[in-house]
Amino acid sequence: MIAHRPCRFLVFVLVGIISFIAAPLPAAIMNYGDFMGDNYTFVDVTEDNLEASLFYGAFSTVGDSLLVDPDGFAVQVNPGAGAALLDSELEMMIVPKGDASVDQIDFQEEGDYTITGDGNVTAAISYFWQIVEVDDTPVDPISGNGNGSFNTSTAGTGELWSLGFNIDLAAELAAAEAAAGQDFGDRITMVNFRFDNTLTATAADALSIAFIKKKQTSGIRITVPEPATFLPLLLMGSALLARFRRR
Repeated sequence: MIAHRPCRFLVFVLVGIISFIAAPLPAAIMNYGDFMGDNYTFVDVTEDNLEASLFYGAFSTVGDSLLVDPDGFAVQVNPGAGAALLDSELEMMIVPKGDASVDQIDFQEEGDYTITGDGNVTAAISYFWQIVEVDDTPVDPISGNGNGSFNTSTAGTGELWSLGFNIDLAAELAAAEAAAGQDFGDRITMVNFRFDNTLTATAADALSIAFIKKKQTSGIRITVPEPATFLPLLLMGSALLARFRRR
């Protein structure tokens, strides 16, 4: 009997380890729903992370921009030594109304940071996109990705940082058509857009502070420029050119 006790104990330990590994990690997932702009709808806007809270906050639209007002999207080491990290992802489908086309996506986000002593802060973004429908017809996904970051150890209080990029989807569609040797269509009518935001802060000692956040005032702006807005300018230019030629 005594000879079997260590084995029984080992079984209990293994069961405990397996239970710990199998236990679900805390996660926050939320589908915020759809948000309608003037010419585009941002469909199934969903936040997903391994934290216990949601961070992207309130959403609204102005024109063809989806505005995100981050809530508590910040990390701080005060005082050091130490490190902190926060990571959350936002995903959506972008669908045009009427005859519009999702030709571009402009992204801008801002925030502020504070560093005293020996500290460092970073803001990083990884983004992914897929054209999944052209002329209201599904196509084999045309995909791409990119990333950007802000990183500093420069001391300051309430200093501003920003990140931004532009995705020229019309050019990406044209390149895919050229590679395939076929015409997929004229209008990009559904795009999956996803981005992952990460904030980190580190401080080397008890006299150092590191803090970085996404700024609630300006928030995050995801804009789909409407190509039709340039039409009046093109028509005006054509009229002036024709008039000049007649002279």
